[in-house]
Amino acid sequence: MSREFQVESEISDKQLNHQSTSLVIPKITRLRIHNSMYYKVNLHPASLRGETMKHVSKVMIRELGTCKNRSTVSGTACGTVEFQCLLMKMVEIRPTWSQLHLMLQLDDCSEKAGPFNNKYIVVLILVYLRIQYYYLVNKGTEEIKPLSNLDTTGDIDAGKIKTLFAHFLRDCRKIKSINLHDDPWSTSIQKRVDIYHIDEIVDWLCTNDSIWGVPLGKCPWLIEILEAEADEESDGSDHTS
Repeated sequence: MSREFQVESEISDKQLNHQSTSLVIPKITRLRIHNSMYYKVNLHPASLRGETMKHVSKVMIRELGTCKNRSTVSGTACGTVEFQCLLMKMVEIRPTWSQLHLMLQLDDCSEKAGPFNNKYIVVLILVYLRIQYYYLVNKGTEEIKPLSNLDTTGDIDAGKIKTLFAHFLRDCRKIKSINLHDDPWSTSIQKRVDIYHIDEIVDWLCTNDSIWGVPLGKCPWLIEILEAEADEESDGSDHTS
């Protein structure tokens, strides 16, 4: 009796944790993303005319970037089908730390940093890092450093991610997102877009096991970020009392 095997053609050849980077996204979600019209039109290698962060960043900026002092964002809200397609593409190409650092605009976080607002891109990158690098080992020496001391080069490690998360845990910029419990691919529930703050998303990534239907691998060292934040708040209240 003949046996036939179905092989996914969209599995990334990039490797992390001894497996394809694509495998952090459940198979059913991967298939839905690759079969979606948005992915085929905007993110397929043939559409991008390349398979690098340089090509993908143009779509990210177009879909998720917005200008300050505008009340709307052109493109999408966090957690939607389009957002997950962009997340999948980041998983597939595995951008470098220097590329992510550049997209996060960490060198200029002031309010006078020009008209471009990258808050939706920030959420996309934070969710990507949490999903893709959940397995990183906390070496103990990788303490949460001030953002000014964050290295812009080298590999992605637990210390860099913790520093990022600790920084954006104080970011109160508002974003639009579907409910963090909701799966955008589900047809049994009505998706509603609500207002969240970036610090709420970071808190969720630190304390929950899924977001928008995508599982978050067990990563207990992220709790250190919330504990450090609680300690700072406690110290601040002691000084004011």
